[in-house]
Amino acid sequence: MRRPRLSGRAGRAIAALLTATATATLAVAITTAAPAQASTPPANAVSCLPDVPVLAKLGAESVRMYRHADAASGSAGWNPMIDLGTGFPGRVFASAGRVLYNLRPNGEFYRIENYDKATAFKVSEGWFGWDLAAFRNRIAFDSAGDLWTVQDDNQLRRSWYNATTKRLEGEVIEAGWGAST
Repeated sequence: MRRPRLSGRAGRAIAALLTATATATLAVAITTAAPAQASTPPANAVSCLPDVPVLAKLGAESVRMYRHADAASGSAGWNPMIDLGTGFPGRVFASAGRVLYNLRPNGEFYRIENYDKATAFKVSEGWFGWDLAAFRNRIAFDSAGDLWTVQDDNQLRRSWYNATTKRLEGEVIEAGWGAST
């Protein structure tokens, strides 16, 4: 079954890509500066979940998850670390609903439900090179669980998990995204 198109997709894509960049920066350098004064956000402002997963890759295949308890304000509040163990070659992404995705160097894309490697299953293949640094800011999951990518052809794509077929499905959203990477 195909998911319905969501309104404001380009905006969600930008938010997802910016979130990926911010999360990568956050994982590298965490500061304890006082949060800025709150102001009234515009109606279309990006919102943060109250408890945001931040993944840390240790070595070639080991992963830890840190849960940022107050991502909206940027405070230094963190919940206890969860050691997800080993067996995660390539890149690992947190998605909605306690789901992880593992993009492996051999081009296979795996879905891991409830952070349990025993439930890992392949949902796509042919993703060669997406585990490399050149694609780091060109792929992200949003809070709805949709995957957003900017491909080599400069097209923005949205993909989603189809529970019936147990595969990733997708669509082209917009062309001309070469200058945004």
